[in-house]
Amino acid sequence: MMLYVGNIDYRISEEDLYELFSEYGHVTSVRIVRDRESHRSKGFGFVEMEHDYEANRAVDNANGLIIAGRKMVVRFGRQASGTYSEKRMKAPSRHSYQ
Repeated sequence: MMLYVGNIDYRISEEDLYELFSEYGHVTSVRIVRDRESHRSKGFGFVEMEHDYEANRAVDNANGLIIAGRKMVVRFGRQASGTYSEKRMKAPSRHSYQ
């Protein structure tokens, strides 16, 4: 189950999140979202837990933890697929209202 992890310090690494969330169960993947040009963390990411009960435990225990001076937000979520340009809303064509 995919978890959204927000308000994380920019110095936190994937390895740090892996270690933290491993306390709650088996972590299958970790991804911190980074700026495409600077590769700097955007302060949020995704952690995937193998089982739902582990994800529940992680949300119950990690949400609100103070890590590196910031109150971390952990909630159920899903990582969107595709690129930003694929997700932008496209303007309707002139013919779509006729």
